[in-house]
Amino acid sequence: TTLYLEYYTPDRPKESSFFGIHQKTVNNTVSENFYPGDISLKGLDHILEYSKDYFTKKKETKLYEEFRNFHILDKRYLSKEEFKNLKIKYNHSYLYSNYSYNYWENPDFPALPSFITSILNKDLIFIEK
Repeated sequence: TTLYLEYYTPDRPKESSFFGIHQKTVNNTVSENFYPGDISLKGLDHILEYSKDYFTKKKETKLYEEFRNFHILDKRYLSKEEFKNLKIKYNHSYLYSNYSYNYWENPDFPALPSFITSILNKDLIFIEK
């Protein structure tokens, strides 16, 4: 079961300005995928989000596209003490990213939704640093 939400679309963009920078969000789409018959937090399998924004400063516009893919690999209940220790340990979790295997290469890893595949194949540009 999939819950598909479009917060902003080209027909309904979101615009804001801050310190001379104008932001226009023309697409923000979220897809939440649940195990069959269990549309609840407990049944959540993965979340996909795509966002497309334009930032303008002094007549120079830059495109910013973001794709986030959040997969739940394991879940269990924690005691209050375990939760407290977890919050302390992973306060800056991006510093500790260390995968034991490349989970995205697993054949059981869910395929990308068609709207994301079409964006990847048509609109995105790969830039190597």
